[in-house]
Amino acid sequence: MQIFLPHKSVYLTAAIMHSFDTRRFNKQIIECHQIINAIQALNDGKKAPWYHHPIVLMYKDNLDFLKEYLGCFNATAKGEDTLAKVYSDYASHCYPEFLKDADWYFENMCKRLYTKDPIKYEQFSELGKSYSNFYYVDGIWKEYKQ
Repeated sequence: MQIFLPHKSVYLTAAIMHSFDTRRFNKQIIECHQIINAIQALNDGKKAPWYHHPIVLMYKDNLDFLKEYLGCFNATAKGEDTLAKVYSDYASHCYPEFLKDADWYFENMCKRLYTKDPIKYEQFSELGKSYSNFYYVDGIWKEYKQ
């Protein structure tokens, strides 16, 4: 489970994935719903599927960002480019603090996408491959190898 961000811009992320990889793009919408639901359950004192996953723990204090990310992806899926840009702009105002100066993280996301599908993400080939996912949990970056 992952929130892919090969760019700081949620709009560019959605546009790239929608253009090159509709299957993974649609999977982002589903996974984002699952993460949001798990966080909302945690906030309500309940347990839900995925509540212990590092991505849920990573974004547990950034629910607004996830909702804007999801809104951008949903608008992109419907071809509502102007609305997608609005959601992306709102996302930039509630951007998670741990991502603000994490250019290495966005680069790793590009590498992960290239590793998953070198043909669809050939534009990231010069960065190489990565078999690691990074999650910001309990105030530190943790690496999980695939």
